[in-house]
Amino acid sequence: MSNTASPSATATPTPAAASAEAAAVEKNWTEVARLDSLQPGVPKIILVAGKSIGLIRDKNQVHALLNYCPHAGAPVCTKARVSGFVGTDSDGNLTYNEETKVLRCPWHHWEFYLATGLPVVKTRGRLKRFDVRVREGVVELVM
Repeated sequence: MSNTASPSATATPTPAAASAEAAAVEKNWTEVARLDSLQPGVPKIILVAGKSIGLIRDKNQVHALLNYCPHAGAPVCTKARVSGFVGTDSDGNLTYNEETKVLRCPWHHWEFYLATGLPVVKTRGRLKRFDVRVREGVVELVM
């Protein structure tokens, strides 16, 4: 008796099966806002499937974050400030990068990179992000 898999066990899915799978993934997108209703850098709080989510527009890109700070459970997007990243160079001089956006929790001033949800200062916890897309001026996300 052989221990190798039969050719049928490793066969690639048919085009119809792959198309059906892609259609199922497509159905997970939920319309949540119009792009023109979002002010750049100003979080808009929405409720989707019982979850409070902050939508944040940066130019024509939109970020969707669970409105929950991993530090103390506060609503991180409510009245949050979004700005460029303030850091230091190798000589210890302050630097400012307008392109790297950071969200600052209004409660205890923890900062998170908008693009990744990771904390600026290495700590436990990150912001939960949702996949977002903009199609024909409509913001959609996957829950």
